[in-house]
Amino acid sequence: MKENRHGKREAPRGAGSEEGLFEGFRRWSAGLTKKQRIRCRVLVGIAVVVIAALGMLRWWVRLPDLPITDPSNENLPGDVSGEGGSMAATHGGQRKGVYTFLVVGRDTGGGGNTDTMMLLTYDTKEKTLHGLNLPRDTMVNVSTRSKRLNAVYNYNKGKDKATQVEKGMTALKEQVAKLTGIKPNYYVMVEWEAIGKLVDALGGVEYEVPFDMDYDDPYQDLHIHQKAGLRTLSGDDAMQVIRHRKNNDGSHSKGDVGRLKIQQDFLKAAAKKCLQPSTFLKLPTLVDIFAQNVTTDLTVGNILALAEAAKGMDAETGVSFTTAPLGDSFSYRGAALVTLDLEKLLEILNSDMNPYAKEITSSDLELVVHLKNGGFTVTSGTLADSKMAGSSGGSSKGNNASTAKDDNNIQTPDPAGEPAAEPGSSTEEPEQPGGGEETPSTGEPTGGETTEPGQETGGGETTEPTGGEEGAGGETTEPSGSQATEPEPPSGGEGEDKPSQDMAA
Repeated sequence: MKENRHGKREAPRGAGSEEGLFEGFRRWSAGLTKKQRIRCRVLVGIAVVVIAALGMLRWWVRLPDLPITDPSNENLPGDVSGEGGSMAATHGGQRKGVYTFLVVGRDTGGGGNTDTMMLLTYDTKEKTLHGLNLPRDTMVNVSTRSKRLNAVYNYNKGKDKATQVEKGMTALKEQVAKLTGIKPNYYVMVEWEAIGKLVDALGGVEYEVPFDMDYDDPYQDLHIHQKAGLRTLSGDDAMQVIRHRKNNDGSHSKGDVGRLKIQQDFLKAAAKKCLQPSTFLKLPTLVDIFAQNVTTDLTVGNILALAEAAKGMDAETGVSFTTAPLGDSFSYRGAALVTLDLEKLLEILNSDMNPYAKEITSSDLELVVHLKNGGFTVTSGTLADSKMAGSSGGSSKGNNASTAKDDNNIQTPDPAGEPAAEPGSSTEEPEQPGGGEETPSTGEPTGGETTEPGQETGGGETTEPTGGEEGAGGETTEPSGSQATEPEPPSGGEGEDKPSQDMAA
């Protein structure tokens, strides 16, 4: 055979024959020059690396797992592993490609309060994203002193910094499940400062400021001055807009609900910018900001996959945000609280938010109801704090017929033999003077020295775990002949003494 001196390769012989593929390749490579063999090995090495990298990338950038992906199975087990598994089983399974998230905005300048809480339902197949804001003042069925939804995280996070987020968010997800019938699959905790950084990374967000915003709070070094009109907001502009509650002269004072409406409109404008094709080129920068300012149980690969699934989504028709409909508003122990409207809430949940195969019903929700006698009950289950059954609530600010129920129409749980308070003998704590901003929270219960769970103090009083809530709202049993003492609410941060409507941020 004529020697191949010009580098022309012959097809490997023996491949597919009795000599085998390896023997044929060996015979073929033996005819190559040294330079050709080196080049061949380099190319093979690169190919192997590329194939391995693509395989790893495909494994890493993937959508999150769901508890149940087969809603057609009617004989699902009652206990399914994974977040939200049992609830998904009860509802006939979670629809494939539909994810739920609890997004929490935390203001580090205000002690880390979870002042913005939003339940998101993201349908990757239908290309829709729907958000439901849960007002921070929503009354929840818990045994702790503070009954506000935004107190749940701080009461349950504990003192171990390594597990605070996990414990706090687990308890908060449980309460959200009681309020909505939807157990969030994953959580996303965002530091407020990240919003401004993300807006700047996007090159600004076009948003129509609804009115002139002018507010100054020297205590928090908060200054909001924004002119009305359609503008491209910078990160600093955006931070001012989404933190606005009222003006210095008292105008546009719509409190927490008003601020939520502004935040929802801004989020829709931001979603429109994020869904532009040019934004996907900025994903590495956005993911970096996200990773540094967001705490979540999603992986970076999950986030990239969810972002990729949003391609083709129409922000005008596929994205919506709303606030949970309010029922009654009132003052309880000096705190401004609200209840939710059951019928209107169910309508919203089942029209846009429900990730399950079966409809959410009233029996799936555990909403606090404010009775006409000033006491409280719940739509399902029993009161975690039996003292709430009597007329020990505060003053009402306008009962709503759908939630301030007639005492004769709702069975009030027996308050363990405790007599109801006489009319006019409210145990409500007086409001503190000043009526201004809420005191920033330290996130830790106060009130003196604590003991380990189960230990007795002094005259037989049993203390609860510091920073702990009994199963995120479960009923507690007081020892016979002794008074169980609750931990004090996180130091001032949950607004027990001042209505939250006056809070600027």
